[in-house]
Amino acid sequence: MPHVFPRVLLVSHEPLSASRANGKTLRALFGEWPRECLRQLYLTPLEPEDSRWCRYWRVSEADLVKRVLTAGLRGHGGEVEADNDAERRQTVDTARRQVRARLNCALTQKIRESLWRRLGRPSERLLCWIKEFDPQLVYLLGGGSRFSFRLANEVASGAGAPLIIHLTDNYYINIATSTGKRSVTPLADWVSPIMRRAAGRVAICDEMARELAHHFECPFEVFLNCVDNSDIGTSPEEKHTPLVLTYVGGLHLDRWRSLIQIGETLDRLSERHGIEAVLRVYAHPSDCRLYSRLLVGTRVCLVGSLQPDAVQPVLRQANVLVHVESFETFPRRATWLAMSTKIPEYLAAGRAMFAVGPAEAASLRYLESNHVALVATSPDLSAVAAGLKVLLEDEDLRASYGARAAQLAAARHSARKEQLRFRRFLDQLANAPTGRHTRTTH
Repeated sequence: MPHVFPRVLLVSHEPLSASRANGKTLRALFGEWPRECLRQLYLTPLEPEDSRWCRYWRVSEADLVKRVLTAGLRGHGGEVEADNDAERRQTVDTARRQVRARLNCALTQKIRESLWRRLGRPSERLLCWIKEFDPQLVYLLGGGSRFSFRLANEVASGAGAPLIIHLTDNYYINIATSTGKRSVTPLADWVSPIMRRAAGRVAICDEMARELAHHFECPFEVFLNCVDNSDIGTSPEEKHTPLVLTYVGGLHLDRWRSLIQIGETLDRLSERHGIEAVLRVYAHPSDCRLYSRLLVGTRVCLVGSLQPDAVQPVLRQANVLVHVESFETFPRRATWLAMSTKIPEYLAAGRAMFAVGPAEAASLRYLESNHVALVATSPDLSAVAAGLKVLLEDEDLRASYGARAAQLAAARHSARKEQLRFRRFLDQLANAPTGRHTRTTH
């Protein structure tokens, strides 16, 4: 007898995606959901990638402004279809991301919050769209804004459906790196009532779940980013002269600075030890345009962007895969409890990893504790060079790291295993006798 999937309404900033960070996380977990059981309400002007996955309703700040300028006659979003022209969609998204990146400051964030607080109530058309679907669960992928929590809380209340909150980034707890002392952010205090009354809560990694459970005084389930089982495996390392280091991922949060540092390290290794290697960087088109003038070096090459189906072949061509987090104060706080979506893809490729970043970063601790990467936790160039030298000179060491990486991918990041566990988790919440959502007033 075929499984009966609960009807889930997703609420998130970005639409489902095969390549974009949080959209990619949702797509991996909901990969087996039938289209008729999944709808998504999302809050940015990005274009959906595939209408076969679900139906989409988009509301962005631009829609709210239109509502003001036309006295309510226009705007407030609507249902959208995916643009099948991938190149055109990517061009539009890149332009919109560049605009948002340039406007991303404390003042504009306050303006956004004010705009959503005053004008972000669900429209009658949106409420009818939700009522027609009759969701059994409302699933919020939260971020650094209050308005997404407020909107999901109101939608769940109106639909009489349990609210599940999924967190992937740390906007809630700060850590003093010198003492390890924790402090909570204003957003954490604000979302606490909603968090505690939610029917379920999900964190992206074990360390995030422990820290958030301690602060919010409620349990968090852990669902890791996952990859298709067919992508997991090992293969003999290709012989490259020079050796190839590969980075695939975002350049924001000052990661580009860490990549430049690795390029300078490669210069030093060449001059002092005759070790020849290059760093190839692949990023989203918007990042390529924003950082192309910054990410320069004699041994660093910003190659461009990759389509989702080209990622694994590129990763397997590398001798070493690179993961970086910034040592700067703000990015360090933001990534302390985060787990990059690229890590499961790196693991699945069965290649050795070299990771650079703060010692407290959850992603580096995960890689080091599972013995799948050589990790450098100091920004000092000599320390980075010493670690990288060991890895580049020892092919057997790289092979052992790569074999353990594929084993870890199969054990903890298998899409088949995680999707089954996730489905059972949502089935339990949808069928709970006390699953009616209680609204929290904010």
